[in-house]
Amino acid sequence: ALSVALLCNVTTANPGGLGGRVADVFLPGATAEASGGATAGGGASTDRSDRSATPELSSAALATYEGTYHSRDAETTLTVALEDGALVAHRRPATRIELTPGDAPDTFRSSLGGIRFIREGNGPVNEFSLSQARVYDLRFHRVPGDGAAAPQD
Repeated sequence: ALSVALLCNVTTANPGGLGGRVADVFLPGATAEASGGATAGGGASTDRSDRSATPELSSAALATYEGTYHSRDAETTLTVALEDGALVAHRRPATRIELTPGDAPDTFRSSLGGIRFIREGNGPVNEFSLSQARVYDLRFHRVPGDGAAAPQD
């Protein structure tokens, strides 16, 4: 087993990302497999040797992820859309986040961290899970209908 302790004395340090990079060196691929291509810190894996194996998804496959997703825990809403053949997430007022296919089905890498879309069995996507440096399995549920408003309590 590998244990890593990081001592940081500045608030701008990203201990989860740094720990993920250390794990990538000593356990190549282990953190990427667990998070669909994102490291334990939520960033892209530093091992670029397998990037050519990243699956290319058709526009029809990417369109299955489109929709509006809301997290009550994070008190935010993201709208996932297909733009110019690529999947992106939008957060108000004007944040645009590119989603890059991960190494496992229904997984993506992004500046937010690793994203894993969750389906109802073999059916449609109904939520996604976000994991990053200090967040694990933050759920965003698909907003029913046109997604114009976040779900009400």
